[in-house]
Amino acid sequence: MMKMYRAWNPNVGEILLATVISILGYFSPVKHIANMILAFFILDVIFGYWKSRKIHKKKFSVSIIWNNTVPRMVVAMVLLLCTFILDQETNQNVVQTYKIAGWFIGALLIFSIGENGYHITKWKVLLLFAKVAQKKIKEQTGIEISKEDLMK
Repeated sequence: MMKMYRAWNPNVGEILLATVISILGYFSPVKHIANMILAFFILDVIFGYWKSRKIHKKKFSVSIIWNNTVPRMVVAMVLLLCTFILDQETNQNVVQTYKIAGWFIGALLIFSIGENGYHITKWKVLLLFAKVAQKKIKEQTGIEISKEDLMK
């Protein structure tokens, strides 16, 4: 099938490359938020591993990352991209919902990092930092979060 298609259009590779570049170009305004969320997920994994190792004496398990973190990260990125598409295609400029989605996801991850850091070090400033993130989320969205909500 591919040989038949190449015979019809020998530039299949160039077409696919141009399509990928076009998609990346369309989503380029979101790249900084997506990179921030990715970095926060990586930090959350590191701090979660450290906490698990120090407090629960558990060994590193790749399956936990693939079963928990990766699906959450994919859903977060999909939500970010979908809200960006919604804003772009409806010419909605009053409130950029993709920035709100990125802010909300980032704040949840900061809350998790701060709380894990507190459990690792018992440094109360980190717990306070997590509480500030929790309070800011409640002020901005009206939603009250807790660690139990994040683990569900």
